[in-house]
Amino acid sequence: MAASKYENVVVAHHAFSTWSWGYALLSLAPGVLLQQLFVASMNSAHPFVSEVHVGGALEEPTERGTDAIASTLQAGFWTVIIGVLGQEKNFLDWIQVLAFTFIYIICVGPRHIGYYPPRLLNLVSRIFRRRQLPVHAEPWQFAFFLATTTAVFAIVISCNVMFWVDTVAYNRNLKTWLDPKNLNLDTMYRPPKLRSFDIIIAHSENDPVSTITDLIETFTTHHLIRYFNPRVTIYSKDAAFNLSTPSAESLKGTFEGDVSITTLHNSGGVAATFLHHILFSWTFMPVQTIFLSTSTVTPFTLPLIKNRVSDYFTPMGFPLPDAVPKSGFLNLGESETCYCGKCFDSLGWEDTFHLVPSMWSAARPGTNTCDSVLLTYGNNFVASAARIKGTKKDVWQMLYDGLVDRDLANAWAHKKEKMPVVLEGEEGRGRFAKGAVYGEGDSLEKPYLGLTVERLWGVLLQCSTPDVAWGCPSLEVGWRIGGRREDCGCIE
Repeated sequence: MAASKYENVVVAHHAFSTWSWGYALLSLAPGVLLQQLFVASMNSAHPFVSEVHVGGALEEPTERGTDAIASTLQAGFWTVIIGVLGQEKNFLDWIQVLAFTFIYIICVGPRHIGYYPPRLLNLVSRIFRRRQLPVHAEPWQFAFFLATTTAVFAIVISCNVMFWVDTVAYNRNLKTWLDPKNLNLDTMYRPPKLRSFDIIIAHSENDPVSTITDLIETFTTHHLIRYFNPRVTIYSKDAAFNLSTPSAESLKGTFEGDVSITTLHNSGGVAATFLHHILFSWTFMPVQTIFLSTSTVTPFTLPLIKNRVSDYFTPMGFPLPDAVPKSGFLNLGESETCYCGKCFDSLGWEDTFHLVPSMWSAARPGTNTCDSVLLTYGNNFVASAARIKGTKKDVWQMLYDGLVDRDLANAWAHKKEKMPVVLEGEEGRGRFAKGAVYGEGDSLEKPYLGLTVERLWGVLLQCSTPDVAWGCPSLEVGWRIGGRREDCGCIE
Protein backbone atom coordinates (compact mmCIF):
# COMPACT_ATOMS: atom_id res chain seq x y z
CA MET A 1 0.00 0.00 0.00
CA ALA A 2 2.85 2.37 0.81
CA ALA A 3 4.49 1.77 -2.56
CA SER A 4 1.58 1.48 -4.96
CA LYS A 5 -0.97 3.83 -3.42
CA TYR A 6 1.09 6.58 -1.83
CA GLU A 7 4.84 6.20 -2.33
CA ASN A 8 4.79 7.63 1.19
CA VAL A 9 5.36 5.28 4.12
CA VAL A 10 4.27 7.84 6.71
CA VAL A 11 0.84 8.40 5.15
CA ALA A 12 0.39 4.71 4.40
CA HIS A 13 1.03 3.83 8.04
CA HIS A 14 -1.37 6.56 9.14
CA ALA A 15 -4.10 5.23 6.79
CA PHE A 16 -3.57 1.64 7.92
CA SER A 17 -3.81 2.64 11.57
CA THR A 18 -7.29 4.07 10.93
CA TRP A 19 -8.62 0.77 9.56
CA SER A 20 -11.30 -0.98 11.59
CA TRP A 21 -10.89 -4.67 12.43
CA GLY A 22 -13.64 -5.54 9.98
CA TYR A 23 -12.02 -3.62 7.13
CA ALA A 24 -8.59 -5.10 7.92
CA LEU A 25 -9.99 -8.65 7.88
CA LEU A 26 -11.81 -7.96 4.62
CA SER A 27 -8.58 -6.69 3.05
CA LEU A 28 -6.09 -9.21 4.45
CA ALA A 29 -7.99 -12.44 5.17
CA PRO A 30 -8.52 -13.50 1.51
CA GLY A 31 -4.77 -13.53 0.87
CA VAL A 32 -4.13 -15.61 3.99
CA LEU A 33 -6.94 -18.01 3.11
CA LEU A 34 -5.69 -18.48 -0.46
CA GLN A 35 -2.20 -19.23 0.84
CA GLN A 36 -3.55 -21.89 3.20
CA LEU A 37 -5.58 -23.46 0.41
CA PHE A 38 -2.59 -23.50 -1.91
CA VAL A 39 -0.20 -25.20 0.52
CA ALA A 40 -2.70 -27.57 2.16
CA SER A 41 -5.75 -29.22 0.65
CA MET A 42 -4.99 -28.29 -2.96
CA ASN A 43 -1.81 -30.36 -2.79
CA SER A 44 -4.03 -33.42 -2.81
CA ALA A 45 -4.12 -33.08 -6.57
CA HIS A 46 -0.42 -33.90 -7.09
CA PRO A 47 0.07 -36.54 -9.81
CA PHE A 48 0.80 -40.06 -8.64
CA VAL A 49 4.20 -41.75 -8.49
CA SER A 50 3.33 -45.42 -8.10
CA GLU A 51 0.33 -47.42 -9.26
CA VAL A 52 0.99 -49.95 -6.48
CA HIS A 53 1.79 -47.89 -3.39
CA VAL A 54 -1.58 -46.60 -2.17
CA GLY A 55 -0.23 -43.64 -0.21
CA GLY A 56 2.06 -42.60 -3.03
CA ALA A 57 -0.76 -40.85 -4.80
CA LEU A 58 -0.90 -38.34 -1.98
CA GLU A 59 2.49 -38.38 -0.29
CA GLU A 60 5.07 -38.76 -3.07
CA PRO A 61 4.45 -36.08 -5.73
CA THR A 62 6.81 -35.93 -8.66
CA GLU A 63 8.85 -32.81 -9.35
CA ARG A 64 6.98 -32.25 -12.62
CA GLY A 65 3.66 -32.68 -10.85
CA THR A 66 4.67 -30.13 -8.21
CA ASP A 67 5.57 -27.65 -10.94
CA ALA A 68 2.22 -28.30 -12.63
CA ILE A 69 0.29 -27.49 -9.49
CA ALA A 70 2.43 -24.45 -8.70
CA SER A 71 2.04 -23.00 -12.20
CA THR A 72 -1.71 -23.55 -12.20
CA LEU A 73 -2.15 -21.89 -8.84
CA GLN A 74 0.08 -19.00 -9.89
CA ALA A 75 -2.29 -18.38 -12.80
CA GLY A 76 -5.14 -17.71 -10.40
CA PHE A 77 -2.94 -15.84 -7.95
CA TRP A 78 -1.55 -13.33 -10.44
CA THR A 79 -4.92 -12.84 -12.09
CA VAL A 80 -6.35 -11.94 -8.67
CA ILE A 81 -3.45 -9.55 -8.01
CA ILE A 82 -3.91 -7.82 -11.38
CA GLY A 83 -7.67 -7.58 -10.92
CA VAL A 84 -7.51 -6.30 -7.35
CA LEU A 85 -4.62 -3.85 -7.59
CA GLY A 86 -5.21 -2.84 -11.19
CA GLN A 87 -8.33 -0.87 -10.21
CA GLU A 88 -9.89 0.91 -13.18
CA LYS A 89 -6.73 0.64 -15.32
CA ASN A 90 -7.26 -3.09 -15.94
CA PHE A 91 -10.59 -4.48 -17.03
CA LEU A 92 -10.99 -8.17 -16.22
CA ASP A 93 -13.94 -10.12 -17.58
CA TRP A 94 -14.85 -13.79 -17.88
CA ILE A 95 -13.43 -14.21 -21.38
CA GLN A 96 -10.02 -12.89 -20.34
CA VAL A 97 -9.84 -15.00 -17.18
CA LEU A 98 -10.97 -18.20 -18.94
CA ALA A 99 -8.47 -17.64 -21.76
CA PHE A 100 -5.67 -16.96 -19.29
CA THR A 101 -6.50 -20.12 -17.32
CA PHE A 102 -6.67 -22.28 -20.44
CA ILE A 103 -3.29 -21.01 -21.59
CA TYR A 104 -1.76 -22.05 -18.28
CA ILE A 105 -3.43 -25.45 -18.38
CA ILE A 106 -2.18 -26.10 -21.91
CA CYS A 107 1.35 -25.03 -20.94
CA VAL A 108 1.31 -27.24 -17.82
CA GLY A 109 -0.30 -30.19 -19.60
CA PRO A 110 -3.87 -31.51 -19.27
CA ARG A 111 -2.42 -34.95 -18.41
CA HIS A 112 -1.59 -33.68 -14.92
CA ILE A 113 -4.90 -31.91 -14.58
CA GLY A 114 -6.62 -35.21 -15.31
CA TYR A 115 -5.43 -36.61 -11.99
CA TYR A 116 -7.23 -33.98 -9.92
CA PRO A 117 -10.48 -36.00 -9.50
CA PRO A 118 -8.86 -39.19 -8.12
CA ARG A 119 -6.58 -37.18 -5.85
CA LEU A 120 -9.64 -35.36 -4.51
CA LEU A 121 -11.39 -38.69 -3.89
CA ASN A 122 -8.36 -39.99 -2.02
CA LEU A 123 -8.29 -36.81 0.07
CA VAL A 124 -11.90 -37.42 1.10
CA SER A 125 -11.12 -41.06 1.86
CA ARG A 126 -8.21 -40.04 4.03
CA ILE A 127 -10.35 -37.56 5.96
CA PHE A 128 -12.85 -40.31 6.79
CA ARG A 129 -9.97 -42.75 7.52
CA ARG A 130 -10.91 -45.12 4.76
CA ARG A 131 -8.62 -47.07 2.49
CA GLN A 132 -7.33 -45.03 -0.41
CA LEU A 133 -7.57 -46.47 -3.87
CA PRO A 134 -4.54 -46.98 -6.11
CA VAL A 135 -4.65 -44.65 -9.09
CA HIS A 136 -4.18 -45.98 -12.61
CA ALA A 137 -3.90 -44.07 -15.86
CA GLU A 138 -7.27 -45.35 -17.04
CA PRO A 139 -9.85 -43.89 -17.21
CA TRP A 140 -8.36 -40.57 -16.10
CA GLN A 141 -6.20 -40.19 -19.21
CA PHE A 142 -8.90 -40.93 -21.80
CA ALA A 143 -9.35 -38.03 -24.24
CA PHE A 144 -12.96 -37.38 -23.30
CA PHE A 145 -12.22 -37.34 -19.58
CA LEU A 146 -9.14 -35.15 -20.05
CA ALA A 147 -11.16 -32.60 -22.02
CA THR A 148 -13.99 -32.63 -19.47
CA THR A 149 -11.66 -32.32 -16.48
CA THR A 150 -9.70 -29.51 -18.12
CA ALA A 151 -12.87 -27.54 -18.90
CA VAL A 152 -14.30 -28.02 -15.41
CA PHE A 153 -10.98 -27.10 -13.78
CA ALA A 154 -10.66 -23.93 -15.87
CA ILE A 155 -14.20 -22.87 -14.98
CA VAL A 156 -13.71 -23.56 -11.26
CA ILE A 157 -10.42 -21.66 -11.14
CA SER A 158 -11.97 -18.78 -13.10
CA CYS A 159 -14.95 -18.65 -10.73
CA ASN A 160 -12.53 -18.46 -7.82
CA VAL A 161 -10.55 -15.67 -9.50
CA MET A 162 -13.60 -13.60 -10.41
CA PHE A 163 -15.09 -14.06 -6.95
CA TRP A 164 -11.99 -12.72 -5.21
CA VAL A 165 -11.51 -9.93 -7.72
CA ASP A 166 -15.10 -8.77 -7.32
CA THR A 167 -15.00 -8.93 -3.50
CA VAL A 168 -11.43 -8.06 -2.55
CA ALA A 169 -11.18 -5.27 -5.15
CA TYR A 170 -13.38 -2.76 -3.39
CA ASN A 171 -14.12 -0.68 -6.47
CA ARG A 172 -15.22 -3.76 -8.46
CA ASN A 173 -17.79 -4.97 -5.95
CA LEU A 174 -21.22 -4.03 -7.27
CA LYS A 175 -22.56 -3.91 -3.73
CA THR A 176 -20.49 -0.78 -3.08
CA TRP A 177 -21.97 1.23 -5.98
CA LEU A 178 -25.23 2.61 -4.68
CA ASP A 179 -26.39 5.06 -7.32
CA PRO A 180 -30.20 5.25 -7.54
CA LYS A 181 -31.82 3.63 -10.56
CA ASN A 182 -33.40 6.91 -11.73
CA LEU A 183 -31.31 9.96 -12.55
CA ASN A 184 -32.27 13.35 -11.23
CA LEU A 185 -32.37 15.29 -14.53
CA ASP A 186 -34.02 18.55 -15.50
CA THR A 187 -36.01 17.31 -18.47
CA MET A 188 -38.22 20.41 -18.63
CA TYR A 189 -35.47 22.91 -19.51
CA ARG A 190 -35.24 24.07 -23.12
CA PRO A 191 -32.32 26.23 -24.25
CA PRO A 192 -33.17 29.51 -26.02
CA LYS A 193 -31.17 28.37 -29.04
CA LEU A 194 -31.41 24.67 -29.75
CA ARG A 195 -28.61 24.24 -32.26
CA SER A 196 -25.76 25.58 -30.17
CA PHE A 197 -22.76 24.37 -28.22
CA ASP A 198 -20.63 26.24 -25.65
CA ILE A 199 -16.88 25.93 -25.22
CA ILE A 200 -15.82 27.32 -21.84
CA ILE A 201 -12.11 28.00 -21.29
CA ALA A 202 -10.71 28.81 -17.86
CA HIS A 203 -7.42 30.71 -18.12
CA SER A 204 -5.43 30.89 -14.90
CA GLU A 205 -2.70 33.28 -13.84
CA ASN A 206 0.63 32.74 -15.64
CA ASP A 207 -0.81 30.12 -18.01
CA PRO A 208 0.37 30.53 -21.62
CA VAL A 209 -2.08 32.56 -23.69
CA SER A 210 -1.21 30.41 -26.68
CA THR A 211 -2.99 27.50 -24.98
CA ILE A 212 -6.29 29.37 -25.43
CA THR A 213 -5.73 29.59 -29.18
CA ASP A 214 -4.83 25.92 -29.34
CA LEU A 215 -8.02 24.96 -27.49
CA ILE A 216 -10.19 27.11 -29.74
CA GLU A 217 -8.57 25.72 -32.86
CA THR A 218 -8.84 22.11 -31.68
CA PHE A 219 -12.45 22.02 -30.54
CA THR A 220 -14.22 24.53 -32.80
CA THR A 221 -13.02 22.49 -35.78
CA HIS A 222 -13.74 19.10 -34.21
CA HIS A 223 -15.99 17.06 -36.49
CA LEU A 224 -18.43 16.28 -33.67
CA ILE A 225 -18.77 19.93 -32.56
CA ARG A 226 -18.29 22.30 -35.49
CA TYR A 227 -21.77 21.74 -36.96
CA PHE A 228 -23.42 23.16 -33.82
CA ASN A 229 -22.07 26.69 -34.40
CA PRO A 230 -20.06 26.61 -31.15
CA ARG A 231 -19.68 29.71 -29.01
CA VAL A 232 -16.44 30.26 -27.11
CA THR A 233 -16.33 31.91 -23.70
CA ILE A 234 -12.96 32.70 -22.13
CA TYR A 235 -12.59 33.51 -18.46
CA SER A 236 -9.18 34.80 -17.45
CA LYS A 237 -7.86 35.34 -13.93
CA ASP A 238 -4.54 36.71 -15.12
CA ALA A 239 -4.24 40.42 -14.30
CA ALA A 240 -1.86 40.85 -17.22
CA PHE A 241 -4.35 39.47 -19.74
CA ASN A 242 -4.82 41.84 -22.68
CA LEU A 243 -8.47 42.60 -23.42
CA SER A 244 -7.82 44.86 -26.39
CA THR A 245 -9.62 44.12 -29.64
CA PRO A 246 -6.49 43.15 -31.63
CA SER A 247 -5.45 40.73 -28.89
CA ALA A 248 -8.92 39.16 -28.74
CA GLU A 249 -8.98 38.70 -32.50
CA SER A 250 -5.56 37.05 -32.44
CA LEU A 251 -6.79 34.52 -29.89
CA LYS A 252 -9.55 33.35 -32.25
CA GLY A 253 -7.11 32.21 -34.91
CA THR A 254 -9.07 30.93 -37.89
CA PHE A 255 -12.32 30.60 -35.92
CA GLU A 256 -14.96 33.03 -37.21
CA GLY A 257 -17.67 32.41 -34.62
CA ASP A 258 -18.54 34.19 -31.39
CA VAL A 259 -15.80 34.60 -28.80
CA SER A 260 -16.39 36.45 -25.54
CA ILE A 261 -13.67 37.27 -23.01
CA THR A 262 -14.27 38.06 -19.35
CA THR A 263 -11.76 38.75 -16.61
CA LEU A 264 -12.49 37.49 -13.10
CA HIS A 265 -10.96 38.19 -9.74
CA ASN A 266 -8.15 35.73 -9.10
CA SER A 267 -9.83 33.63 -6.45
CA GLY A 268 -11.14 30.08 -6.19
CA GLY A 269 -9.08 28.57 -9.00
CA VAL A 270 -10.46 26.80 -12.07
CA ALA A 271 -13.35 25.23 -10.18
CA ALA A 272 -14.67 28.67 -9.21
CA THR A 273 -14.47 29.77 -12.85
CA PHE A 274 -16.67 26.91 -14.00
CA LEU A 275 -19.09 27.43 -11.12
CA HIS A 276 -19.31 31.12 -12.03
CA HIS A 277 -20.27 30.20 -15.58
CA ILE A 278 -22.85 27.61 -14.45
CA LEU A 279 -24.55 30.18 -12.21
CA PHE A 280 -24.31 32.99 -14.77
CA SER A 281 -25.70 30.94 -17.67
CA TRP A 282 -28.32 29.07 -15.65
CA THR A 283 -31.23 30.26 -17.82
CA PHE A 284 -29.60 30.13 -21.26
CA MET A 285 -27.03 27.31 -21.31
CA PRO A 286 -27.11 25.02 -24.38
CA VAL A 287 -27.92 21.32 -24.35
CA GLN A 288 -24.22 20.41 -24.02
CA THR A 289 -21.15 22.34 -22.85
CA ILE A 290 -17.47 21.48 -22.83
CA PHE A 291 -15.35 22.87 -19.98
CA LEU A 292 -11.59 23.22 -20.53
CA SER A 293 -8.73 24.45 -18.37
CA THR A 294 -5.45 25.90 -19.60
CA SER A 295 -3.80 24.76 -16.34
CA THR A 296 -3.96 21.07 -17.23
CA VAL A 297 -3.71 21.22 -21.02
CA THR A 298 -0.26 20.87 -22.51
CA PRO A 299 0.99 20.14 -26.05
CA PHE A 300 1.20 16.50 -24.93
CA THR A 301 -2.24 16.16 -23.35
CA LEU A 302 -4.22 18.23 -25.88
CA PRO A 303 -4.17 15.53 -28.62
CA LEU A 304 -5.12 12.92 -25.99
CA ILE A 305 -8.11 15.00 -24.86
CA LYS A 306 -9.14 15.51 -28.47
CA ASN A 307 -8.99 11.76 -29.05
CA ARG A 308 -11.08 11.16 -25.92
CA VAL A 309 -13.78 13.42 -27.39
CA SER A 310 -13.57 11.64 -30.76
CA ASP A 311 -13.82 8.18 -29.21
CA TYR A 312 -16.38 8.68 -26.44
CA PHE A 313 -18.40 11.87 -27.00
CA THR A 314 -21.96 11.46 -28.28
CA PRO A 315 -23.35 14.80 -29.53
CA MET A 316 -27.00 15.68 -29.22
CA GLY A 317 -29.29 14.83 -32.09
CA PHE A 318 -31.04 17.48 -34.15
CA PRO A 319 -33.77 18.70 -34.18
CA LEU A 320 -34.96 16.63 -31.16
CA PRO A 321 -32.02 16.22 -28.75
CA ASP A 322 -34.18 14.53 -26.09
CA ALA A 323 -35.24 11.80 -28.51
CA VAL A 324 -31.80 10.30 -29.13
CA PRO A 325 -28.86 9.35 -26.84
CA LYS A 326 -26.28 12.01 -26.02
CA SER A 327 -23.41 12.45 -23.57
CA GLY A 328 -24.67 13.72 -20.24
CA PHE A 329 -21.19 13.72 -18.73
CA LEU A 330 -17.81 12.83 -20.19
CA ASN A 331 -14.61 13.18 -18.17
CA LEU A 332 -11.70 14.28 -20.36
CA GLY A 333 -9.04 13.31 -17.84
CA GLU A 334 -8.05 10.46 -15.59
CA SER A 335 -10.24 9.00 -12.87
CA GLU A 336 -9.91 6.99 -9.66
CA THR A 337 -12.22 5.40 -7.13
CA CYS A 338 -12.40 5.87 -3.38
CA TYR A 339 -14.49 4.99 -0.33
CA CYS A 340 -17.09 7.70 0.23
CA GLY A 341 -16.80 7.77 4.03
CA LYS A 342 -13.03 8.38 4.07
CA CYS A 343 -12.00 9.42 0.61
CA PHE A 344 -8.36 9.75 -0.44
CA ASP A 345 -6.49 9.16 -3.68
CA SER A 346 -3.11 8.04 -4.96
CA LEU A 347 -1.78 11.61 -5.10
CA GLY A 348 -2.19 12.05 -1.33
CA TRP A 349 -5.32 14.20 -1.51
CA GLU A 350 -7.91 13.48 1.15
CA ASP A 351 -11.46 14.71 1.66
CA THR A 352 -10.75 16.89 4.68
CA PHE A 353 -13.89 18.92 3.95
CA HIS A 354 -16.06 15.75 4.04
CA LEU A 355 -17.77 16.96 0.87
CA VAL A 356 -17.84 13.64 -0.98
CA PRO A 357 -20.78 12.13 0.98
CA SER A 358 -22.66 15.43 1.25
CA MET A 359 -22.31 16.31 -2.45
CA TRP A 360 -23.23 12.77 -3.42
CA SER A 361 -26.47 13.14 -1.50
CA ALA A 362 -27.06 16.70 -2.73
CA ALA A 363 -27.00 15.50 -6.35
CA ARG A 364 -29.30 12.58 -5.48
CA PRO A 365 -32.07 13.89 -3.21
CA GLY A 366 -33.65 11.20 -1.08
CA THR A 367 -30.58 8.95 -1.19
CA ASN A 368 -28.47 9.35 1.91
CA THR A 369 -25.96 6.51 1.61
CA CYS A 370 -22.92 6.33 -0.64
CA ASP A 371 -20.04 3.88 -0.67
CA SER A 372 -17.82 3.74 -3.77
CA VAL A 373 -17.44 6.98 -5.73
CA LEU A 374 -15.53 8.01 -8.83
CA LEU A 375 -13.07 10.91 -8.64
CA THR A 376 -12.20 12.99 -11.72
CA TYR A 377 -9.00 14.87 -12.52
CA GLY A 378 -7.97 17.76 -14.73
CA ASN A 379 -11.04 20.06 -14.79
CA ASN A 380 -11.80 19.06 -18.38
CA PHE A 381 -15.20 17.56 -19.09
CA VAL A 382 -18.42 17.68 -21.11
CA ALA A 383 -21.74 18.15 -19.30
CA SER A 384 -25.35 18.45 -20.38
CA ALA A 385 -27.73 21.13 -19.16
CA ALA A 386 -30.08 18.41 -17.89
CA ARG A 387 -27.41 17.13 -15.49
CA ILE A 388 -26.11 20.53 -14.45
CA LYS A 389 -29.61 21.75 -13.65
CA GLY A 390 -30.49 18.37 -12.12
CA THR A 391 -28.38 19.43 -9.14
CA LYS A 392 -30.00 22.33 -7.31
CA LYS A 393 -28.64 25.77 -7.99
CA ASP A 394 -28.12 26.28 -4.26
CA VAL A 395 -25.52 23.50 -4.26
CA TRP A 396 -23.47 25.16 -7.00
CA GLN A 397 -23.88 28.51 -5.25
CA MET A 398 -22.65 27.11 -1.93
CA LEU A 399 -19.49 25.71 -3.50
CA TYR A 400 -18.86 28.92 -5.43
CA ASP A 401 -19.29 31.11 -2.35
CA GLY A 402 -16.87 28.93 -0.41
CA LEU A 403 -14.22 29.18 -3.11
CA VAL A 404 -14.35 32.96 -3.68
CA ASP A 405 -14.98 34.18 -0.12
CA ARG A 406 -12.19 36.71 0.53
CA ASP A 407 -12.70 36.71 4.28
CA LEU A 408 -10.01 34.13 4.96
CA ALA A 409 -10.39 34.44 8.71
CA ASN A 410 -14.04 33.35 8.66
CA ALA A 411 -14.49 31.51 5.35
CA TRP A 412 -15.40 27.84 5.87
CA ALA A 413 -13.23 26.88 2.91
CA HIS A 414 -10.09 28.02 4.73
CA LYS A 415 -10.73 26.94 8.30
CA LYS A 416 -7.72 25.32 9.93
CA GLU A 417 -9.65 22.21 10.94
CA LYS A 418 -10.51 21.64 7.26
CA MET A 419 -6.88 21.56 6.17
CA PRO A 420 -4.89 18.31 5.74
CA VAL A 421 -2.76 17.44 8.74
CA VAL A 422 1.00 17.37 8.25
CA LEU A 423 2.11 14.18 9.96
CA GLU A 424 5.44 13.86 11.69
CA GLY A 425 8.05 13.15 9.03
CA GLU A 426 5.95 14.57 6.20
CA GLU A 427 7.24 18.14 6.26
CA GLY A 428 8.24 19.04 2.71
CA ARG A 429 7.94 15.43 1.59
CA GLY A 430 5.41 13.21 -0.14
CA ARG A 431 2.16 15.01 -0.78
CA PHE A 432 3.58 18.20 0.79
CA ALA A 433 6.66 18.26 -1.44
CA LYS A 434 7.04 21.04 -3.99
CA GLY A 435 4.90 20.22 -7.03
CA ALA A 436 2.83 17.61 -5.15
CA VAL A 437 -0.89 17.88 -4.46
CA TYR A 438 -0.36 19.95 -1.31
CA GLY A 439 2.98 21.41 -2.41
CA GLU A 440 1.59 24.95 -2.19
CA GLY A 441 -0.19 26.28 0.86
CA ASP A 442 -3.91 26.95 0.90
CA SER A 443 -4.65 30.40 -0.54
CA LEU A 444 -7.48 32.45 -2.00
CA GLU A 445 -6.00 32.02 -5.48
CA LYS A 446 -5.52 28.26 -5.15
CA PRO A 447 -7.66 26.96 -2.30
CA TYR A 448 -7.49 23.35 -1.20
CA LEU A 449 -11.26 23.26 -1.60
CA GLY A 450 -10.70 23.64 -5.35
CA LEU A 451 -8.82 20.32 -5.38
CA THR A 452 -11.89 18.67 -3.87
CA VAL A 453 -14.37 20.24 -6.31
CA GLU A 454 -12.13 19.17 -9.21
CA ARG A 455 -12.54 15.57 -8.09
CA LEU A 456 -16.29 15.88 -7.59
CA TRP A 457 -17.53 16.78 -11.08
CA GLY A 458 -18.56 13.18 -11.77
CA VAL A 459 -20.30 12.94 -8.38
CA LEU A 460 -22.13 16.24 -8.78
CA LEU A 461 -23.19 15.40 -12.33
CA GLN A 462 -24.38 11.89 -11.40
CA CYS A 463 -21.80 9.96 -13.38
CA SER A 464 -20.09 8.01 -10.61
CA THR A 465 -20.66 4.49 -11.93
CA PRO A 466 -18.76 1.18 -11.89
CA ASP A 467 -18.94 0.97 -15.70
CA VAL A 468 -16.79 4.09 -16.00
CA ALA A 469 -14.54 3.09 -13.10
CA TRP A 470 -13.78 -0.31 -14.63
CA GLY A 471 -14.05 0.32 -18.34
CA CYS A 472 -12.50 3.72 -19.03
CA PRO A 473 -8.86 3.41 -20.10
CA SER A 474 -6.24 6.05 -19.40
CA LEU A 475 -5.82 8.93 -21.84
CA GLU A 476 -2.63 7.36 -23.20
CA VAL A 477 -4.36 4.04 -23.92
CA GLY A 478 -7.30 5.78 -25.55
CA TRP A 479 -9.37 2.82 -26.67
CA ARG A 480 -9.27 -0.73 -25.35
CA ILE A 481 -10.29 -3.92 -27.13
CA GLY A 482 -14.00 -4.46 -26.67
CA GLY A 483 -14.54 -0.84 -25.65
CA ARG A 484 -17.80 1.10 -25.91
CA ARG A 485 -18.64 4.79 -26.14
CA GLU A 486 -20.28 4.49 -22.72
CA ASP A 487 -17.04 3.39 -21.04
CA CYS A 488 -15.76 6.86 -20.15
CA GLY A 489 -18.98 8.79 -19.65
CA CYS A 490 -22.70 8.66 -19.06
CA ILE A 491 -25.09 8.76 -21.99
CA GLU A 492 -28.65 9.91 -21.40
